[in-house]
Amino acid sequence: MATGIKIENSVGTTLNNVEVIGFDTAIDLVGSNWVNLDGILVSQNTNSFDHLKLYGNKVGRNDFCPCGSGVKLKNCKGASSMSTGIRSDSSTFTVGKATIVAETGIDLKNNSNAHIDELNFYSTDTPEALVKVLMQLPVQPPHNLVVDAMEQQKSVGSIKDSKLWDWFQEQGINLAFWPQIAVAIAGLV
Repeated sequence: MATGIKIENSVGTTLNNVEVIGFDTAIDLVGSNWVNLDGILVSQNTNSFDHLKLYGNKVGRNDFCPCGSGVKLKNCKGASSMSTGIRSDSSTFTVGKATIVAETGIDLKNNSNAHIDELNFYSTDTPEALVKVLMQLPVQPPHNLVVDAMEQQKSVGSIKDSKLWDWFQEQGINLAFWPQIAVAIAGLV
């Protein structure tokens, strides 16, 4: 299991504006207190050309990717998706703002304590194009409403009268974002 950043038995550590991409666990806190995280971006490695930067191999588009996924570089999305964004074991931490694309956003164990101001969490099955559009919004919609909009697009061919549409109106969000979201969802199904 690969870990991007491990902070163990530390007090008062601060991480600002950190991007952790392509690890099983992005940030692992063990026995640490007063850890402050802000401006954190955690995601699986979805760009095949990032593999070349990570592994230093020079291969052609039709060669197998050096990451070990077993697929050709041009089709590779990484050997595995990230399983946990922030894992905490017996630690206390604060998150100012974090965006996490993983199977589990934050995993708290053994009396861990967290204060989170803003967390934008997307499961690994949320399409990358949709994540990019949603990250531009001033307020993140609940994941279940995004899934509902995707299901409605599949069944009736439109998301205009979805629960997501209603949520945008209730939040008072400028619906100028709506065409980008509608195009992103329509392109996925």
